[in-house]
Amino acid sequence: MGHREVTGRSSSATASDSAAVKGLHDPLAHRLLAAILAVSIALATIATLIEFGIDYRNEAEQLRSDLDAVRRTAAPRLSRALRAGDAIRIDQELNALLELSPVFHAQLVASDGRYFEAGRPVQPVRDRLQRTDKLEFVTSGGERQLLGSLHLEASTSALKSRLFDRLLLRVVLQSLKLVLVAAFILYFVRWLITRHLAVIAQQMRRTTSLNLREPLRLDRPWQDDEIGDLAQAFNLMRRNVLHEIEIRERHDRAVAADSQLNQLALDSLPQAALRITPEGVLAWMNGEAERLVGVPLAAAQGRPLAELLPAVRGGVERSPEVFFLRTRAAPRPLSARLQLLGSGGVRDIEALAAAIRDGQGQVLGVLLLLGGAGGHPDAG
Repeated sequence: MGHREVTGRSSSATASDSAAVKGLHDPLAHRLLAAILAVSIALATIATLIEFGIDYRNEAEQLRSDLDAVRRTAAPRLSRALRAGDAIRIDQELNALLELSPVFHAQLVASDGRYFEAGRPVQPVRDRLQRTDKLEFVTSGGERQLLGSLHLEASTSALKSRLFDRLLLRVVLQSLKLVLVAAFILYFVRWLITRHLAVIAQQMRRTTSLNLREPLRLDRPWQDDEIGDLAQAFNLMRRNVLHEIEIRERHDRAVAADSQLNQLALDSLPQAALRITPEGVLAWMNGEAERLVGVPLAAAQGRPLAELLPAVRGGVERSPEVFFLRTRAAPRPLSARLQLLGSGGVRDIEALAAAIRDGQGQVLGVLLLLGGAGGHPDAG
């Protein structure tokens, strides 16, 4: 019999799914977001530090070039002033260097021991850039006379401060960009993946044999990706399970019908019919067996076979219990002539028995048929 899939979902199911989706914390999306942020921050930090190093190197090189240019420009003027012995002009030239150039400290030492200085030495030493140049005079004959030495110092502290401010601005902008990108990724993953996984999980949690005909439907514009494949696989599994249940139900109905027919057939037999469990206790018997045993079925169920049909003293090998044990282990039906001890004495009874097995060969019980119940007592 075919089955029609439900094309819509009930309002209660939809509300339940919506509540489940809204109540989720999306740990998958958050873990993905944390991984992306960690990698992005690490890469951005490395890139920013590398860029900061390159900028510092370029700016420091430019500062050295400016310091060299100042040295080349000031050296001739200071040489003339030093040769003329004009100390006031030397002081003016050195102070001018501090005002119009990156020089923080200028020092001139004449060859005759005079000392001129403007500014203070740069501290700490690691922030100090310095250049030293000889002040010489060239005579008309080409002879060089040493007049003294010029020592100039520049500081990189301002450069570092400027670059640090630029770095801080860059970090703020990068952080803002990462936050915006992360928020977009979180929304994107939430919209495309995790909300649908939540719906699938909720559907699987509440799926029972009573609502297997209700298909899983996702509210998304496309179905040709991994989430769509997951939904299709769930629906295929649902249909397969439903088909297996229908096959089993038909089989159970057929088995029940056959059992009823067999029960009727056994009830109508002239022989006594007993069904014994693998443990050796009575599960069922017909009317002839009740007359043979002398106990009604309701009182006999669950009692051991050896108690209902006791063995004759000295004749255990021909007792029903031994015959049952042999039949339970035998691959085919067995027949034998048994001896029963009843109120009228010892009886010889023809017996036929067969083991009842399932599809895997496991013994479910033994069917025992006893004929000739009205036999004569054995005189011996």
